Amino acid sequence: MTRSELTVEALSSACDREAFVEAFIRLPSACRPEPYRVALQDPSSTKWLLNLTLSDSHEAWLATRDGRAVGRLHANLSWTRKGVGYIGFYEVDLRESDHGDIAKALLESASAWLEAQGTKEMYGPIDWCTWFSYRFQLPEQPDRKHGRFCWWEPVNPPEFLEHWASAGFEIVEYYHSKATDYSDDAPMAKAESELWPASERAMAAGYTFRPMGDAAKVLANAQPFFDVVSNGFAENFLFEPISLELYRASLAATVAKVDFSISWWVYAPDGTPVGFAFCFIDGDRAIGKTLVVDPAHRNKALGPSLFRFVLSTCVEKGLNTWVSALIRQGNVSDKVTRSAESYTNEAWRHRYVLLGKTVSANTPSAPHAV
Repeated sequence: MTRSELTVEALSSACDREAFVEAFIRLPSACRPEPYRVALQDPSSTKWLLNLTLSDSHEAWLATRDGRAVGRLHANLSWTRKGVGYIGFYEVDLRESDHGDIAKALLESASAWLEAQGTKEMYGPIDWCTWFSYRFQLPEQPDRKHGRFCWWEPVNPPEFLEHWASAGFEIVEYYHSKATDYSDDAPMAKAESELWPASERAMAAGYTFRPMGDAAKVLANAQPFFDVVSNGFAENFLFEPISLELYRASLAATVAKVDFSISWWVYAPDGTPVGFAFCFIDGDRAIGKTLVVDPAHRNKALGPSLFRFVLSTCVEKGLNTWVSALIRQGNVSDKVTRSAESYTNEAWRHRYVLLGKTVSANTPSAPHAV
């Protein structure tokens, strides 16, 4: 049986832009196999993101066969780094026997477009920038407990990594999420007590710690959130600045769907918020999503202190499983949460990667085979 011809169309040249966007946003829910559907983004959210104009140079592609979408992709230039581009919103219908060829056609289209824009380094998967969805999850390791997929993490079929590896992309960053169980013999309270000296030093220096409060209070503090995150993450790999309005919209979408009653702020002696631990409850688990301290207030034990107050709230709520979520390997959050690991048993670990490719003699930092 002869396979129908594949067509790859760019959004900028689409005859029916509305139909293109509709097919683009609905493709994952139409084709993604189980068990990789758990973290699928709502089509309306994808449409909102696709319609952003964070960079003046961006493009999207849709692969179709017999009028049916079988793959999609988006690319944009960095708005702060000359010669850097991002590829994201990646999806390919694995029900197609030639899904590798579909992926190749899409990735070649995006790569060629980025090169034509002067790109020397391209990274992905990144939906616009690292403020939004990015990274691939690595396949399960046979010698390590993996646990169930989580709605707050990137979830993807392993074939996606194979597609990108075939297109010449290599691993440039590693991340992980790790769940630790605090058994009856190793209670969370014991781990919390080990962090008391750090919090006592911080409070003696004039720092105060307060719970975040309800959603209304969090949204009212969008500006301090934005300031702390922007300052705290400014030196992160591929960090891109965004507007306060966009951050507020993203924050509103987040707090609307989680119980973040275990989250805490830290305030400087003058009353300025200078750090926070944004954590939430997912069933019987406490998820540590973001721990950040303004660079001007680092090395004052504020990270361990925030972790101590979060753990104390978890103890009050009877939570016995802690998940350090989406942490870049070796960063400060990774080191802080390790402080309590001697009292825990690792339940499972999920690993993630960011991929990169160059079109010059320059090589992405620390490349590894996928």
